[in-house]
Amino acid sequence: MSDVTSLYFSTPPVARTVATAVFLSSVAVYTGMLSIYGFVFHYSMLFKFPPAIQRLVTSFLITSKDLGVLFDTYFVYNYLSQLEKSNAKFAKKEDLIWYLMFVGGVIIRFLELRKITPAL
Repeated sequence: MSDVTSLYFSTPPVARTVATAVFLSSVAVYTGMLSIYGFVFHYSMLFKFPPAIQRLVTSFLITSKDLGVLFDTYFVYNYLSQLEKSNAKFAKKEDLIWYLMFVGGVIIRFLELRKITPAL
C-alpha cells in the first residue's frame, strides 16, 4: 500500500490534484452520489445570492460517461504532467495554474458570446 501512496505523491502536484478532482467528481456524478446540476455552469447562477462561483471551476471537472471517465482522466493527467515537467514557460507551479485559469476564462467567455449552453 505504501508503494501506491509513494507513487501517487511522486507525480507532479498540479496534474495529480486536477486529475484526482476530475476522476472523483465524475465518478460521484455518474454513480448518483452527487447531482450534475451542482457542476453545470450557467451565468444566472453567478447573479443569485449566494453566487455559485465554484461553478466556474467545477464545470470543467465532469468527463463523458463509461470509459470516458478513465480515458479523460488519463489524458488530463498526461498532458498536465507534460506541461508541468517539461515546458520551460511553466517554470513555477503558479504559472500553470494561471494558464489553466486563463484558458478556462476564454472558454467560458466564448460560450457566452456564442450563447451556447453546455449539454447535460
